[in-house]
Amino acid sequence: SNNVTDLITQRRVVTTLSNLSTNRILRKKLLSLNPIQYVMSLAQKRDEHLWQGCVTIICNFSYENGSEHYLVSQGIVHTLLITALINSDSILTKIICVKALSNLLALHEDIEINDTIYKSNPD
Repeated sequence: SNNVTDLITQRRVVTTLSNLSTNRILRKKLLSLNPIQYVMSLAQKRDEHLWQGCVTIICNFSYENGSEHYLVSQGIVHTLLITALINSDSILTKIICVKALSNLLALHEDIEINDTIYKSNPD
């Protein structure tokens, strides 16, 4: 059905974006396209793959020094909290949400962050 095709396409887009966002140069380029509203809309779907992929993208973006204000101003904290506390049953998804939140709260000059980058697994 069309919904299944849409979901598979959305999963592929999210997986691709999450993998591209692991690269510092591509991450800057992706951020310059203001993708957060699109990522947040996909994070509202009822699908664990999309939740994990979307919070992975957000987490990777949160490593970009200076991106915090932009990400927070887009409403990303709400998306991370809803995903971690209500939507997702996956421990890994919850951990990625916490990591993204801690990155957004950190003062990069003062706090050393373990910069593990997460990659989504393709479906």
